Amino acid sequence: MTTEFSEPQDIPELESLNLLEFGGEQDLVSTAIQHAQNALPEWTPRDSSTEVVLLESLALILGVEALALQSVGEEVTEQLMGLYGVTRHDGFNTEGQICFQVNGTEPLTVIPAGTRVRYEIEETDETVDFLTTEDATIVTAETLFGYAAIEAEDSGIEGNGIPVGTVLELVDTNILVDEVTISQATYGGESEESDESFRSRASAALSRMSNSLVIPDNFTAAMLMDPRVGRAMTLDIYNPSGTPKTPAPGHVTVAVADQFGEPLNAEVLADLQEVINRQALASLQVHLIAPTYTPVNIAVTVKRSLNSTVEEAKAAVISALTEWLSPATWEWVSKVDKNQITARVIGLPEITALDSTPADIALTGDAPLARAGTITVTVSN
Repeated sequence: MTTEFSEPQDIPELESLNLLEFGGEQDLVSTAIQHAQNALPEWTPRDSSTEVVLLESLALILGVEALALQSVGEEVTEQLMGLYGVTRHDGFNTEGQICFQVNGTEPLTVIPAGTRVRYEIEETDETVDFLTTEDATIVTAETLFGYAAIEAEDSGIEGNGIPVGTVLELVDTNILVDEVTISQATYGGESEESDESFRSRASAALSRMSNSLVIPDNFTAAMLMDPRVGRAMTLDIYNPSGTPKTPAPGHVTVAVADQFGEPLNAEVLADLQEVINRQALASLQVHLIAPTYTPVNIAVTVKRSLNSTVEEAKAAVISALTEWLSPATWEWVSKVDKNQITARVIGLPEITALDSTPADIALTGDAPLARAGTITVTVSN
């Protein structure tokens, strides 16, 4: 994927201690002085007095201790969850392919794996280093071009999407190479998992302390413990191959998707199927399926505010509805409620009134997720 590792939506929040909510050293001093004045009305604080200096000194000590203690919770959580097999996802390194153009001064040119090339991001002046993962062998009597797969040295999204033809810097000196260019657009980089996402998966793990999966929430939590899964919903006593809407005792079906609500590939689904089969009760037959995606087309007529243009009003409505109708955050409900459409549109600062809105829109299929389709906005003023 080419976006940041996001926080899963379907798991309970893990509460964390925030000692910094009480403020810094100056806030501690102010609170202590206020308490002293309340307890000793005759006392008047003066700068550089013994009492104030002592309070300030104590606040400096407590401020450092609070910062140190604040980091302890995160470290303990990470170490503890490692005992349950939940570790922070390191992200993925960007991949791609480059083309070496040589000068032909040697009949055979071999550019070894591990050769370093560099891409400079013009907007930020940052650089991304790539290493070749295979040799590039060029018989110059036949061609002056050779190709090699590359992988970014570090994980992250910065190297994604470099277009074909982009010239790279050859960091490792090689007098036989004239130019290095991208021959396959780079892809697949993903940043290290955020603290929020890791805590969410930790919460999912702690919500099911039994090794056996029994109740529906167990199956959902088990899938959300895997960093490849971001959305999960369990359909109890349901067989996707059976008669629709007919209870199927002994069957449990779990719909899974990635962090962005998109379908998982067949290889990942097969691996997850093995994992969940090992944990489920032997008497249960567990099915993994993809959600059912429904493109939702919406047409609304609105009145814009006086300080907004027609284009600004349209853009605001389209943006709000597109964000809402996202597989990454849709709440598995089987209906796009017209009242919800109204609430999201009428609350925009660019809109003063909603003249028309569609009726409720049904989402069919197992584990429904909405996806924004064509959104048509007519501005009537």
